Parts: sequence; structure tokens; C-alpha cells
Amino acid sequence: MATSSTADIFTAPPRLIPGLEFFSNFQKVLSDSAFAPAFLNSLWLTTVITVIQLFLASLAGYVFAKKRFPARNTLFAILLATLIIPTGVSIVPSYQIYASLGWINTFLPLIVPGAVTAFGVFWMRQAAEASVSTEIVDAARMDGAGFMRTFWSVALPSMRPSLVAFGIFQIMWAWNDYLWPLLVLGSPSEFTLPVALQQC
Repeated sequence: MATSSTADIFTAPPRLIPGLEFFSNFQKVLSDSAFAPAFLNSLWLTTVITVIQLFLASLAGYVFAKKRFPARNTLFAILLATLIIPTGVSIVPSYQIYASLGWINTFLPLIVPGAVTAFGVFWMRQAAEASVSTEIVDAARMDGAGFMRTFWSVALPSMRPSLVAFGIFQIMWAWNDYLWPLLVLGSPSEFTLPVALQQC
């Protein structure tokens, strides 16, 4: 699509070969003064959201997988049930909540809801169940390691492949997010790249 004109993109049936508009399209984008700030905003937000998400999702997944506490399975079932709620249903209430907090036109409505997701917790719980040995966790406790030390030094290295895979998904989701940033960011200097490209 980046090599085609707008008319070529919407032709039916779609063209499967590259177009001839590559250089003119990129020259138009790069000459727009909003491109650089939007690119940096997207880069910064994607990095922050991904790092927080990986840490909190892996921590919650480890707790659900290896800790025994009352109503653990019930809480996890409720968490999974939130996955069936369509995103569109929660947009208006979420917007009202963040507006009442005074967070509209800031990056907080993008960072806070993205800090931990039900899918991330589910993914990392499965990873902890499969890759973190209960015997090694018990041995770490017997050696005097506390909860965070056990998580950081024993569980997290075992979950590294799943962290990398989930991190790739999270980077794509955060980078390509369009609707929510469009709603909560009002100033062109705050736009993320998908929003800024749509405004070109």
C-alpha cells in the first residue's frame, strides 16, 4: 500500500504487485512537520506500555500459576470472562472515567489501561505453568529467597521465550492502536503515528 496511490489501494480486486508511488508517498509523509513528533510519541508510548505490560503480566501470571490463595480459580475465570467483552462497549464509559480524572489530552489514558491486560495475564500464566518448575521455586524459598527474588531470579528467566513472543504482540498492538489515541489525544503534537498519518 505504501507504494500505491489512494485510488490504487481501493481498487477491486486488489493489486498484489507494488505500485509506482513509493518515493512520492514517503516524500509527502516526511515533509509533514507532524511526522517526527508523532513517530517519537509512538516510539515512547510503545516502549513504556510494552515494558510495563511485560512486567505486570508476567508477575500476575506467575502468581496465578504458582501461588495458592483463596478463590484463585474463580478470580482467574472472571479475568478470562472479560475477554469476551467487545472493545466498543467500553469506549464511552472509559472516556467518561478518564475525562472525570482530567486525563484527556494526556498520554495517561493510553498507558494506564495498557499496563496489564487479561490476555497478557492468561499468556504468562500458561507460560509459568509450563516452564517454571514448582520444585525450583520451593528450593529458592528454602534457600531464603523472598517472593520478588524468586520471581525475578527463578521464574522470569524460565519464562523468557514467552515474554519475547508476547512482547512482539504487545509492540504491534501498541504501535498500531488507532481508535483510542484518536479519541483521547486532542493536540497534533500528542498524536501517535497512525493518527498523524490519517490526518495527512
